[in-house]
Amino acid sequence: MRILLERENGEVYDGHAGGMTAAGDFIYISNASKIFVLRTEDVMNAGDGETVRFIHHFEVPCRASFCSSSGGMLYVGDFYAEGYETEESHVMATADGEHRAMVFGYPLNMLESFGVREVPVCAFSVCGKVQGFAVTDKGTAVLSCSWGLADSELKLYRFIGKSDGVFSVDGHETALYILDSRREIETVRAPHMSEDIEFRDGGLLVAFEAGAKKYGAGVLPFSLRAVMRWRGPELERAYAAEEN
Repeated sequence: MRILLERENGEVYDGHAGGMTAAGDFIYISNASKIFVLRTEDVMNAGDGETVRFIHHFEVPCRASFCSSSGGMLYVGDFYAEGYETEESHVMATADGEHRAMVFGYPLNMLESFGVREVPVCAFSVCGKVQGFAVTDKGTAVLSCSWGLADSELKLYRFIGKSDGVFSVDGHETALYILDSRREIETVRAPHMSEDIEFRDGGLLVAFEAGAKKYGAGVLPFSLRAVMRWRGPELERAYAAEEN
């Protein structure tokens, strides 16, 4: 099934939608330093080949390369690699060297007009080549990192507790968490081209870009086209670490 999208003014939307996540009455799409909003009802009622129009969008302080939602929060962040530059303010010295990408968290609230308060309340400094970000119900942050045909990595970090400082966004300060080796729990290898991830029903859903037409629709024998649901021993150990 295919659904076409258009902007609020009726123009065709042909942007590179880096991420998509659903929360209650709304679906959020990230692209070009913006979050675009759809009504869930409009999408669910659309037929194959029909067009659905965005009802709203708002600016975010990053490239908006991916997004996810869980635990009453909407997360949106940067992809950084050579040739994919980010804001200078996102460059940060860490225990592992230098980070150049950020993820921001926005509170979901169905009393808001579009289901989310458009001011971030937390920020995460992350490594390069992050293609997806999610937070488990135990407060473990997971990064989906990939580049080309190399194995992907799912990096697990603890961040509950004291923040590492503050980060200024549009004149106000948010709690800052630096996801580096000081907070790292474990790194898990995964098939190449992992992208968006979501935490749902106690497991992690991992989508892979390898199934896209651009890459031969996953015809390579080692490409994964399906969405993978993962709850391995590493995630269980992360839960144990949080509880301790």
